[in-house]
Amino acid sequence: ADTLAFPESVVQYLRGEIGVPPGGFPEPLRSKVLKSRGLEPIEGRPGASLDDYNFEEAEKLLKGKYGEVITDKDVLSHALYPNVFIDWKNFEAVYGQVGDLPTH
Repeated sequence: ADTLAFPESVVQYLRGEIGVPPGGFPEPLRSKVLKSRGLEPIEGRPGASLDDYNFEEAEKLLKGKYGEVITDKDVLSHALYPNVFIDWKNFEAVYGQVGDLPTH
């Protein structure tokens, strides 16, 4: 486990960033993965240790970067998954809106 290449999402899961599964995590897998990356497990509710999030400030920053077309849903998406949101906006910049592509 300490030499395997786990995706970041799996490492975050084993750290407890999205909670703890019923029955806990498989040991010693969890301990080895975290130790090899110099990470400590999150104890308790994952969101309890997060800093407050300023949605108004985030909206201003996103509108400054991507234009006035930023919605409340965009701000929330960025708050929850900042890297995914940025990747999506970069994709949109290249390919445009792809939500309603013709299928016939």
